[in-house]
Amino acid sequence: MIITLHYKPGEYINESEICKELNFTRAPVHEAIHRLASDRLIQIIPRKGVIVQPISIDEITNIIEVRKLSEPYCCMRATENATPEEIDQMFALLDGAPKMIENRDIAGLVDLDHQFHLMIAKASKNPVLTEMLSGLYSRISRYWAATWTNSKRLPIVYNEHLNILKKIKSRNAKAAALAMEKHIDSIMKASLKSDS
Repeated sequence: MIITLHYKPGEYINESEICKELNFTRAPVHEAIHRLASDRLIQIIPRKGVIVQPISIDEITNIIEVRKLSEPYCCMRATENATPEEIDQMFALLDGAPKMIENRDIAGLVDLDHQFHLMIAKASKNPVLTEMLSGLYSRISRYWAATWTNSKRLPIVYNEHLNILKKIKSRNAKAAALAMEKHIDSIMKASLKSDS
């Protein structure tokens, strides 16, 4: 709900209301609140409450820089270690993108993007890298949900994903890493444009 902007950046949220809305007891919601705080999606302010962490362009830029350092390497590892089944699952995931683009299903596309990059990370067979990148994807997903309103950008992202996956399937590690690097450069350019 935070990632899809049901709860907006800067909005105060109430634990009791969340319990009612989701029909959960207080314990799991309280636990989730603390997990979200450790993921830096919310901030717990003593004697004031819980606030959804605002989206900062500086943080987004920093996350994209870390992704540029780590994801091309991750792609190289996935090229070497992904099973044919994992590659087929990634293609199957991307098969749903054109319909989502046509329907302007931004929440679905944000989730697909998150899942696609996470599948590559898992295929790298480096659990530490996977865990690190998973946290970054969660933090940046809210930004995509807020900015992916440009219909011209959506097919570009789809084609970049498809290109990365084709390079992984061809087992060309350098080409896969380069395709991922170009994709992340494209993300950075789009982020800077949407901020200006």
